[in-house]
Amino acid sequence: MGCYSKLTTAFVISPTEGHIDTANPATGVQELRVSVDLNAGLFANVGCFSPDLGVQDVDLSIMSVEVSVSDTGGADYFIVPQAPSQGLLTANVDFSFTGDILVENGGGFQDTGADWTPGVYHNLTLVVNPVGNTIDYYVDDVLIFTTSVFAGTTIEQVVLLSDNFQLDDSGDFDDLIILNNPEDADAVDGRFRVIKDFADDNPAKVEVTLNCFTGLPITQSQSISESQDVNFVVRSYAEGELDCNVTESDVAGYSASYFDGTADSADGCEYTDLGFGQFECVITNTPDPVEVTVFKDWIIEGEGGDYVDPYYRLVLACRGEIVGGFTHGPSGIWRKELYSGSFLGTSDAEFNADVVPYWDGGTVCWVLETVYDSSVEVNNTCGSNQFPGLVVELAGGDSCTVVNTVFFEGIPTLSQWGMAILALLMLGVGFVGFRRFV
Repeated sequence: MGCYSKLTTAFVISPTEGHIDTANPATGVQELRVSVDLNAGLFANVGCFSPDLGVQDVDLSIMSVEVSVSDTGGADYFIVPQAPSQGLLTANVDFSFTGDILVENGGGFQDTGADWTPGVYHNLTLVVNPVGNTIDYYVDDVLIFTTSVFAGTTIEQVVLLSDNFQLDDSGDFDDLIILNNPEDADAVDGRFRVIKDFADDNPAKVEVTLNCFTGLPITQSQSISESQDVNFVVRSYAEGELDCNVTESDVAGYSASYFDGTADSADGCEYTDLGFGQFECVITNTPDPVEVTVFKDWIIEGEGGDYVDPYYRLVLACRGEIVGGFTHGPSGIWRKELYSGSFLGTSDAEFNADVVPYWDGGTVCWVLETVYDSSVEVNNTCGSNQFPGLVVELAGGDSCTVVNTVFFEGIPTLSQWGMAILALLMLGVGFVGFRRFV
């Protein structure tokens, strides 16, 4: 025999599925199971209707049900709240054969990003708010999706079914509850919306955790990114007695700042003595500047160093922000002077600057050197605008070396005889000049 006639009604196409079973109840001793009906054909709607509660003139409807699907790869299992008095479906949730949880949004099914685990019961809760024009979808007390009210405005009945495409799988449903205009509708829970903002638009996912000292669940975590906010729900606490904090896992190369709606903090969003309602936490991650080191070396070969201009200038250039630097014009290139002056007889020097790295491949930099003596040879391993030699990555700096080399041949010295000969030569030149102009 199929669905119990006093509790649920089966589809006409299948008098045997779903059925009451005792193999896998969520609580108590029995559950509703939907298995394959070999006589119904593939993609036939097979399952049960809950009792029709009739017209519900309400401002809020809540449905909760425990769902367990034994395995992936087989049938899709649907939970369909509806309003028969309006002739409309109110919502449609699909525990897909792929392991994804999909919801109807008025124009087709959409992936919520949430998954179900084979053989594990998941609580599915829907909150239909026609006044606010929202339907909130929760799985295991985590808000996974929100749509507008696209058809029915109340929950008068729930259909639990599959598409009869089972292999060896089956779907179990238990503890179905429908609440219309519950007395504590405005105080059902505390909801925490967490928003992620990377200052450099990094699309990475980060784990964020809500810890509470009262209420249930105590701890819950989700993955968050700039493109996907997350929502947490806490229940079972007395109004004014909820204390929670929101933190994220460490993100290498970034500092985190939290804003709980009233104040900024580096430690997390802190909430105390909360009542019921909606709360928000904004987490901003800013990349930490990293150090660039430029080594400067002068090599003087031979004598005659007094005749070289010792002045030079070093400028660091980057396609990204240099702390204390400047940028102008459309190029967006940042610059910072590292040194301008004389080497003062010192062969080795070291210059440092902090650069803000970019998440996608790092920030590239190079060093421009100006020397004021053509006899100075420059070997610059720091690269150029066309071929940058420095790559500054998150949580990791870089270094390079600029070597200036000067070669002096020196001036040979003369003996006493040499000096005498040189004097005579100069005297002879003088006589020639004198005779010519007499």
